[in-house]
Amino acid sequence: MEQALITILENHTIRKSENRIAQYVSSQLSRIQNAKFEDILVTIGRFDPTWRDYLETNTVAEVKSAIDSIVNNRNQIAHGGQVGISLTTFSAYYRSLKRFIEDLEAFVDSH
Repeated sequence: MEQALITILENHTIRKSENRIAQYVSSQLSRIQNAKFEDILVTIGRFDPTWRDYLETNTVAEVKSAIDSIVNNRNQIAHGGQVGISLTTFSAYYRSLKRFIEDLEAFVDSH
């Protein structure tokens, strides 16, 4: 999720601003790690508060939960913990995340 968010916002910045500004934004975006849904909202809100409002209002709870669950499970695995996620559940999360990324990219591209 983080890499998709970074790529989408970097591409937007490259299209809309000078090279120096794009480089600065890219360096700031590279710091994003373990982005739960609220972190994504904060990052998007730094670009435009109305974007944050749009995402917060128009993202279904299932997608918000999938993003947060993926981050939580990844952190558990990274720290040697046990996770009880099935392939079916992970696949559902993946589909939700993929749809969110596609919608986010389309939204940012249109602004």
